[in-house]
Amino acid sequence: MIFNDNTAAAAISNVIWDLGTTAVSSNISSQETCEGEKARTAMFIKATMPTIEQELAVGEGEYITAMLDLRGCEANTHGEIVKAIREDYAAESANNPEALYNVLERNVTSDFAKSCATNA
Repeated sequence: MIFNDNTAAAAISNVIWDLGTTAVSSNISSQETCEGEKARTAMFIKATMPTIEQELAVGEGEYITAMLDLRGCEANTHGEIVKAIREDYAAESANNPEALYNVLERNVTSDFAKSCATNA
């Protein structure tokens, strides 16, 4: 579902994740589950977590930019969003992709709803 136009990439990702069992069952039961900015952002965070945490510590970076772009946030608000995420994520345990995703979503859907795609 993620690599519709690239069957080789789809096959490789299935093997890497779980030998394809989740992909097959998800495709049958809930085809729309892995679509949209939220799903792509969650997968991106999980795949790049160590780098994103380093960039959050600095306050900027290309992975953070990519994460916010995936989530549909306007470039002129990235600095403010990163600041809010840094403050909220500081209370979470380190190297926790789900916690970072939840912090991002809370900020995107509340304080930054006007500058990010909130219905994705």
